[in-house]
Amino acid sequence: MTTLIIIIGFLLYLILYFTYGKKLERNVVKASDDNEAPSKRLYDGVDYIPARKEVLFGHHFASIAAISSSAPFMITWP
Repeated sequence: MTTLIIIIGFLLYLILYFTYGKKLERNVVKASDDNEAPSKRLYDGVDYIPARKEVLFGHHFASIAAISSSAPFMITWP
């Protein structure tokens, strides 16, 4: 019974991901490949500099790891 509930939940998630998610992308976010990235549009050589994909993902995952390891201490801090 539990397996059936998990499978139904997963299928419902996939259906909504591909239907409602596309609707949100189209109507709310209005994502387009024509829009230029802020690092290219606002390039100033100091704050807005385009990064290579590998560097960008490295910084992203490092910041997630830093937050997740300090979260227990931040929650218990008075």
